[in-house]
Amino acid sequence: MSIKYLIVGSLFGAITLFLWGAVAHMLFPWENNIIREFADKEAFLEELKKSAPQNGIYVDSHGVFAAVSFRPDFGDKFQSMGRNLAIEFAANIAVAFLLCLVVAGLRTTSLGARAFLAGLAGLASGFDILGSFCDWYGFSEAFGLAEIAIVTVGWFLAGLVIASLQKKMVPGLTS
Repeated sequence: MSIKYLIVGSLFGAITLFLWGAVAHMLFPWENNIIREFADKEAFLEELKKSAPQNGIYVDSHGVFAAVSFRPDFGDKFQSMGRNLAIEFAANIAVAFLLCLVVAGLRTTSLGARAFLAGLAGLASGFDILGSFCDWYGFSEAFGLAEIAIVTVGWFLAGLVIASLQKKMVPGLTS
């Protein structure tokens, strides 16, 4: 397996995942009815400061689950968007690298089949993680299905890019 292919495939696969994630989360309206605003934001934030004083996952025996993530000054979390985007891109590079290894190990040389199998791996991953989150932590089915769709399409697109690069970069690979 070519180191150059792994580096270039990881980079271009990550760019594909990153761009698809931006498109999926900013342009498609499917999350508009899934993620809700608090009815009384100020009252909630005051109680949150007392009950969940630091970032983390909070649960209780009544089935309440809360993922709490806030700035210490309760300022706008999007002020540090650059850091979050950098972490997201680093995660995309790791996923794309692993997809390079998966695609390289496939017996088929068909670009479509390779992309389909990468998408299928994304679907399995999405169901494994988000299915558990819906089951155990009360994430809505609509949220789970939307996120599974985003992962599946992203992995399919990245698989298509990675398989195309592999065809160009790995000697003897034909379709």
